[in-house]
Amino acid sequence: MAIHKWLVDDMKAKGFIHHFLSTHIHQLIPENQVMTAWAIWDLIGHHYGWKDLSMQFILHKQLAALCMKDASDTSHYVGEHLSLCCCLLEMGANFSEEESVFQLLIGLPLSSKWRMFKSQLKQ
Repeated sequence: MAIHKWLVDDMKAKGFIHHFLSTHIHQLIPENQVMTAWAIWDLIGHHYGWKDLSMQFILHKQLAALCMKDASDTSHYVGEHLSLCCCLLEMGANFSEEESVFQLLIGLPLSSKWRMFKSQLKQ
């Protein structure tokens, strides 16, 4: 029964996906093999996801605006930073390790402790 429900849900999802795809994108989906809705969605994502320059720009902008509030925000700040960096790398963006470290340091708080930390790193 669970398999039947999954198959029905998958067919509904595929119908939804196919309904909104342009003819050009439909041509990406092989007609000679059965694909699940997830496989179709994944295929489209792999084909177009890394080419989206506007999304790369948005991610770079979010990364530049990311700031750590205080020491209690460290885990959230580093997690957000890593997530944005991973997204950029998965998209094939030119994003070096040095740039990542630079962005991480730029987002540190402006309190005197962090300014001293930053200045020691620059030396």
